[in-house]
Amino acid sequence: MTLEPILLNLFFLLSAILAPIMTNPFFLNHSSSYKKAHIFTVIIIVLSFIFHFKFGYISWPIFCLYGVYLRIKGFYSNTPKKDFLVSLIPFVFSLIGATWFIAAVFDLYLLGYDQAWSSVALMHSNFLGWLLTGCIAYLSTKATRGRSQVYRLSSYLLLISFIFIALGIYLDLFIKSIGIFILILAALVSFTLHAYDLRKDRNISSSLSIASLSTLIVTLGLAIINEYAFSLPELHRNFLFMIRGHGLINALIVIPSFYYSIRLNRKQRF
Repeated sequence: MTLEPILLNLFFLLSAILAPIMTNPFFLNHSSSYKKAHIFTVIIIVLSFIFHFKFGYISWPIFCLYGVYLRIKGFYSNTPKKDFLVSLIPFVFSLIGATWFIAAVFDLYLLGYDQAWSSVALMHSNFLGWLLTGCIAYLSTKATRGRSQVYRLSSYLLLISFIFIALGIYLDLFIKSIGIFILILAALVSFTLHAYDLRKDRNISSSLSIASLSTLIVTLGLAIINEYAFSLPELHRNFLFMIRGHGLINALIVIPSFYYSIRLNRKQRF
């Protein structure tokens, strides 16, 4: 097995562990059933990988659907409608990611994507969609009114950007470039605002917010170079560049740092 499939498998496992860990305290009020279902599902996926049992992977979309069920069920508590709608965005991305996961496992060529590119779409859905947008959506429910509106708008824009990028790749339209521009703008504004709000704290949350913003700028630069500046004759080289560079930094530094800068902030209650 070459390095890229190994990295993609590790990226998925990391996202499968971290995304629900973010989701539970941020949107499901520390649901014990969700936590147990998460642990059980991860064990099934690992065993399915070890014993090459593909149908065990179906447990992942079932788990994601269960998360959606719990969130909708929670709507009947005292959740404001505007907060409920934005809080659904990470769950939407979880379902999108689960769809790409099944497409990759069973090599379904969804939207013409082969197994490798379906895995890349899965990583984008889980990391940039579920995790990153989920964190921003959570901030929109906790920030002051002005900042809340910025975070909420960024969350919706990130969802729109993914739709534009997916359609642009599939239909070969210019809207892919528009989607990338929207994604870059929404992410930069949200990360910058979060780091600015923590600038005086001088604690681990503040340090992590600066680390996440700094490395985000690096990965966005790589994405811009990949999209607009490179003229690579071999698509394979381009693919390797994005997985090993852009993917590693996002998966290991940018998004975990951003998440824990929120999670460890003493001003928030969990």
